[in-house]
Amino acid sequence: KSGCFGLTTDDWGRFFYPHSSSHLEQIVLPKHYLKRNSYLSVPSLTVNISDHGHSAKIYPTKPPPDWRVERAVSWEEDGEVERYGFEHENKQDFMTGTSGGHVYRSRAFPAEYYGNYFVCECVHGIVHRDVIHGDTPRLTGSRAGSEAESEFVSCADPWSSFVGLETGPDGALYIVDMYRQIIEHAGPDGGRKIPNVPYHILNRYGLRAGSTLGRVFRLVHEDMPAYQKPRLSSATSIELAATLGHADAWHRSTAQRLLLERRDELDLDAVVAAIPSVSSPDARCQILWTLHALGRLHEDDVVGALNHASPELRVNGLRMADELLRTS
Repeated sequence: KSGCFGLTTDDWGRFFYPHSSSHLEQIVLPKHYLKRNSYLSVPSLTVNISDHGHSAKIYPTKPPPDWRVERAVSWEEDGEVERYGFEHENKQDFMTGTSGGHVYRSRAFPAEYYGNYFVCECVHGIVHRDVIHGDTPRLTGSRAGSEAESEFVSCADPWSSFVGLETGPDGALYIVDMYRQIIEHAGPDGGRKIPNVPYHILNRYGLRAGSTLGRVFRLVHEDMPAYQKPRLSSATSIELAATLGHADAWHRSTAQRLLLERRDELDLDAVVAAIPSVSSPDARCQILWTLHALGRLHEDDVVGALNHASPELRVNGLRMADELLRTS
């Protein structure tokens, strides 16, 4: 589940998402294992893996919106801060509304950005970056060293409200700015009986200001290579199969999706024959799962994954072997 939105995965099928003020959650107990025992009770399937905490401290550059300052004063005067524990919502330097979590999986940016987790914080107009690391099932997200007291992107425009992120086929990072004066829902939540936006403030500002001014930013690196627009929608199935060996996940994932959408009309023997032999473990992992979805994964493929130098690919090999053991 995600209280906001932005479910994302890395090259190895590990899932991450933001949940309101908790900007980096990892799903550590996959459903496909838990459903084997419907009587097993577990406290949670997910865990916050940020080493800088829940409601993490941030470094925005835009000034606090006027309405939010007024709300802070109103809540203080009415005793709502003490009554409901608004520890961070009344402050301007903590995460409170995260969404659009996204793992960057392109080689267009320098190598240190590959596999990083990016997330929007709509209230403060920032894009925050975490470096994902660790060699256990539960990973860790840490601030990049160059952003110890700053943000990857920060906008000084008071109405800027970043909500979504995607990597394009060109390797650029696309940032969706909803652009609102008030980026809140008016009703109460979290078990509280008071509205998120006090009625006297709501009556003065409304909730629609900026609703026709949304925008999308294209973020590029100065050393990005020249880009040629792909035509995968019109590519043959053989061309799509060859694209599964591409260095960038957007191209691999799009080719994979199109092949699966066409599976009923594919010449599977020709498609499998056209899949390239690649040394890159991330591309090899996606190829194996594509073969699995097409019903063409063989024991030799799984054995190769289990013997691979990449520990992440070996873990995926174990998952594939688990299914084969029940049928072999």
